[in-house]
Amino acid sequence: MRRKILVYGLFSLIILSIVGTAVMRLSLTPKGRSTTTGVQFFVGPVVKTIYSSLQVKVAVKDHKIVDVIPITLPNSDTRSITLAHVSVPIMRNEAITKNTGDIHSVSGASVTSSAYRQSLQGALAKAGL
Repeated sequence: MRRKILVYGLFSLIILSIVGTAVMRLSLTPKGRSTTTGVQFFVGPVVKTIYSSLQVKVAVKDHKIVDVIPITLPNSDTRSITLAHVSVPIMRNEAITKNTGDIHSVSGASVTSSAYRQSLQGALAKAGL
């Protein structure tokens, strides 16, 4: 019974990571393109980690962060994928709420958090924020 639960749990994590990646990819907009709503996009650098790479794009309107969109997320192993899908929304919300790239690391995802922060700060530097 216990083994069955572990297998189902692992299967669920894999499905969630696949679905999450597909949803994130669908939400991507063209690089550096402005829309008629006055939103501008700024792409941060690709930050390589010991596990994979991470890159974000920031949507800015009236000098405020309106969205942080992941372009590249860690995808080397199930643990990295799961950590990214848990930590990225937390850091996104903090960046938007605080309107800054000076965000906290998510416990248990320090490598992902550091890479996210670096890419975010690079994009915000391009935006002049």
